[in-house]
Amino acid sequence: MKPLTRGLVTLERFLCGLATLALLVVGSRKGAADLMLTPAGVSENLTLTTVASGFTNRGDGLGPIGVGFPTSGGVLVSVEGASTSAVYQFATDANGQTAAGATLRSYAGGNSVGGIAAVGSALYMAEASLDRVIQLNNDGTPGATVGTFAANPVALATDPSNGHLFVSLFMDGIWNLNPTTGAATEVSTQNVDGITFDPGTRILYGATADGTRVIGINVDTSAKVFDSGVIPNNPDGAALGFGSLAGNLFVNTNGGTVVEVNLQTLAQTIIADGGSRGDLVAVDPFDNSLFLTQADRVMRLSAPAGSGFGQPIPEPSSLTLLSLGAVGIAALAWRRRRTHGA
Repeated sequence: MKPLTRGLVTLERFLCGLATLALLVVGSRKGAADLMLTPAGVSENLTLTTVASGFTNRGDGLGPIGVGFPTSGGVLVSVEGASTSAVYQFATDANGQTAAGATLRSYAGGNSVGGIAAVGSALYMAEASLDRVIQLNNDGTPGATVGTFAANPVALATDPSNGHLFVSLFMDGIWNLNPTTGAATEVSTQNVDGITFDPGTRILYGATADGTRVIGINVDTSAKVFDSGVIPNNPDGAALGFGSLAGNLFVNTNGGTVVEVNLQTLAQTIIADGGSRGDLVAVDPFDNSLFLTQADRVMRLSAPAGSGFGQPIPEPSSLTLLSLGAVGIAALAWRRRRTHGA
């Protein structure tokens, strides 16, 4: 999510062949700003559907931002609307819903809702303008503050080995937050926006704050270990693929495209285009589809059988066992420079 100081984003669109590509969209509402699969996306047996539409945005295209999945069921969507910041509570994660059919939970002030992540059964949300991360109740109402920062926490990712959160501060690095104690330690001085974590390689991927590329940081050494090269249209949220999609990063952009980046060759493939302003993404834990935010809707990118997005997250009962084996790793992470919180 880009703060207000980022200004208006470029509204470039891939219009050639739009009429033909319209036939390839499954379940999305047709229109000038509909995200549609390209022939490359279709060849990978991906499908694209609309989960919910009809959201307002604040005028520069920033509307839906974060998506969370309560253990009680349904979906939560954080939205910077035309007149209010809010979290919308949907009873299910089914396709074809509208914002009007959701329960709206208003938040005071602009830029006060952001990225959402889960640790076990608990949900957390970044609040950029309030410089904090809060626990989010299953109905979308705010819970307790779990971490405070110098400025602009915008996106979150979970470390399943210890139940901590990675927090991207848009202009103040990447931090490791223990939501139980509130203690936070800097992981990297790199400034990024949307983030996603690969627990297998211990690499945190983040779209750079200057809107040019995605980088990868080894969270245990703080070393920069990956650089995608320039990705057009301002990359933002991203997720990893598995199965037939393994070895690739799927990037939602502010310019209305979704780009597949091969982690080894750095080859880029536009798998969807013609959309509006894309922001953060989220993996549906029930079917491993990828939720893509747009200016006025949330869409679902589904993979072929045996494939999907994200990484399996251990059950809460497994976190305790995993954390015992992570003590040595955690000690390395806590050697870093500055500390916020208790």
